[in-house]
Amino acid sequence: MTSEINDQPKNLNIIINDLQKLIQQKEKSYDEEKQKRIKSEEKCSSLAQEIKKLKEDHERLYEEEKTQSKWSEEKCSYLEQELQKLKEDQNVLNEQEKEKSETLEKNMFASQTKIIGFD
Repeated sequence: MTSEINDQPKNLNIIINDLQKLIQQKEKSYDEEKQKRIKSEEKCSSLAQEIKKLKEDHERLYEEEKTQSKWSEEKCSYLEQELQKLKEDQNVLNEQEKEKSETLEKNMFASQTKIIGFD
């Protein structure tokens, strides 16, 4: 019986040691999982920031392109109007030149007929 009593503290010490080891393992496992979660959250946060930046860049580029497109359309429209005005002016000048030429021909013909004496 004494032997059983003397053996009990050893068994209790073994149980306590085993429990302490188990607790340490669980704490270590918990800490590892916590670190994994923290790293995962940091990665997600980093990815979210990168996505936000890419969206902002995309929006900025879209707005710049829209502005450039609008400016280009306005410039093209202005140039088309200027071209139309120049064509109209050219037509007027051509018509005036034609009238001058016809008048000059008539005057030359009239002058020649006077010189020849057909008047």
